Amino acid sequence: GRIGWIFNNIYSEAGIAVGSDSIIYFTSSGTWGDSGKIYAINFDGTLKWTRRINISSTTPTVCADGTILAAGGSHLYAFNNDGTEKWRFYPLPLQRSIYVGIDGTIYSLASEILYAIDKNGNLNWQYQTPGDWGTKFVFSPDGKTLYIYYQASGLISFDIDSKTENWRFGTGRVHAALVDSKGNININIEEGNQFKNYSLTKSGEIRWEFLHNELCFEMTMDKLGNLFFGVNALYSLDYNGQLRFSTP
Repeated sequence: GRIGWIFNNIYSEAGIAVGSDSIIYFTSSGTWGDSGKIYAINFDGTLKWTRRINISSTTPTVCADGTILAAGGSHLYAFNNDGTEKWRFYPLPLQRSIYVGIDGTIYSLASEILYAIDKNGNLNWQYQTPGDWGTKFVFSPDGKTLYIYYQASGLISFDIDSKTENWRFGTGRVHAALVDSKGNININIEEGNQFKNYSLTKSGEIRWEFLHNELCFEMTMDKLGNLFFGVNALYSLDYNGQLRFSTP
């Protein structure tokens, strides 16, 4: 429970990523005299390297081959683990999040365009969305479907191969989504003044729903299929949507 170290004087609005070698990566948001950088921190808290990427509020992503992806300004950057730049993709306006598919394809949704970029930084394809899509994704277990959310248009199922929408569910803002190993999609959605959790099949049908008053931005599931979520209170539901417990 002791603090091992503190890395000071960095303002960041994003999360951290950790490589297989325990190197910690995060970005700074370009305030307090810092124009925006990506940082690589050793496990003992010492600086390994830093590179300028302009203002960023996006969490870096570490690929299976060790490549580090980071968005800054209108660029998507790829770095080797020694800090040398591999490539950059431009333009990528209003970049929010970076997602990597099973085959290594990089996906991002920016300014109403869905981009698919190969591991060498080349554009595979882009898709002009209807304009009401969200900015966060989760993948189906086979990597062929994107479930897109975090917008007041519910959940969108998008087929990668055909580049078409499969279906939509709900009209409220989806705050969190998680796909289990069987392909069921669990979401936390705000409907009016209420919050609900739904479990949906891969075809968009309701498996179960659970009404509560707890906003959440992340969910997790254990190996038995029990779901955990919450901010002010912790909820746990079993795989069939029955309440196991809530605290306090």
